[in-house]
Amino acid sequence: MINDYSVAEALLEKVKQWVTAKNMTVLRGPGEYSNATHERQGILIKGYEFPPTMELTHNPPYYRIF
Repeated sequence: MINDYSVAEALLEKVKQWVTAKNMTVLRGPGEYSNATHERQGILIKGYEFPPTMELTHNPPYYRIF
């Protein structure tokens, strides 16, 4: 795992370019374990002292800068 915002930003920019090249207009994520639930997941901004569990987003702390 690379814990670096600039790396995540570069990867997302490449995905955006790929989506645009395929004439798509929507980029949706993060993905869910199952589309059957149709529930949206959020971004964890506190509570890192607890281990991740199924259906719980456990992203790197630097994601909260958005």
